Amino acid sequence: LGPTEFDQVARPAAGVFWVGQRVGYSKVIEVGPGGESFVARAGHGWQHEIAGTQLGADEPNERRRFVLAARDATAIDDFASDIRFKPTQLLRSHGIASGMHVRIRSGEGVYGILGAYSREARKFTRDDLSFLTSVSNVIGAALLRRRAEERAAHLAQFDGLTDLEGTPVFTNSL
Repeated sequence: LGPTEFDQVARPAAGVFWVGQRVGYSKVIEVGPGGESFVARAGHGWQHEIAGTQLGADEPNERRRFVLAARDATAIDDFASDIRFKPTQLLRSHGIASGMHVRIRSGEGVYGILGAYSREARKFTRDDLSFLTSVSNVIGAALLRRRAEERAAHLAQFDGLTDLEGTPVFTNSL
């Protein structure tokens, strides 16, 4: 999927989570090849529009890599007392005290990260983490469906064996 297609899925999901969990901030991050780059695709609550912003290019990405490797959603109840990870510049500039994250899986692998944040230190519950996971699963399913639709449209216009355009066999039978 291109950035535009991902944005069409990510924006509503970030909004649903932001409203549903009553957190101050949410974002959907797309992960680049090899997990080395991170781009915000949607967000709610931030001072400036973050969609399309390259994240953490000059900061260590240990927390994001940890989330990508984790099987389940993770929470940081208080960044100030957490010894594993420090908040990024974006989180610090908004006074974020706590957050939770989950990877977005779609078909072949991990597509991104869904995160939610609060300015108050907050103990996220199992239900909070389950809801976050559910929203990420919906994003992943929507991305998988969109890829399948794109593949079907491609196959309708191109020969499946040669990938040459203009093979009228399937098109004429519609």
